Amino acid sequence: MIETRLPRWVTASLAQHLKPLIETDLSLQFFVEGVDREEKNWFRRDSVVLRVSGPTPYFGSGSTRYRFEAMVMLTDMVSDSANGFLNHDRLGIIANALSGSIPVLKYGDGNAQVGCLSGDTSTPEFIRVVQFGKMDKDTEVIQGAVMARYEITL
Repeated sequence: MIETRLPRWVTASLAQHLKPLIETDLSLQFFVEGVDREEKNWFRRDSVVLRVSGPTPYFGSGSTRYRFEAMVMLTDMVSDSANGFLNHDRLGIIANALSGSIPVLKYGDGNAQVGCLSGDTSTPEFIRVVQFGKMDKDTEVIQGAVMARYEITL
């Protein structure tokens, strides 16, 4: 049987893990896709959005392994005086934050820990950093993303 609340717990746990880093350390606007109500002005300044896909369940004897994919997309509104490598640095910091085990708590259901997200052992590409480049020739906006694949067994 699938744990129906696990997608909420995983998304909330990833958001709580990243929010202090994104908002305080990097001074960026942070929101969770499909959860936070997006405002137009968020896209007029440097911002980060978290998207979580999954779960994909795999049933075993007595336990179920769930796989999730997280994408953290950074939008960098380039200014004339900006360091051209700032986006690379930010993505590296985010990738580092996602590279270890992340506790999953039952957010909204007592907040007890149910386990930890760890790197998906079925893929050689647990974390990828992708630079998207400019959105179009007339807009100085650069985007990049950190994509991470996780698994958790319940």
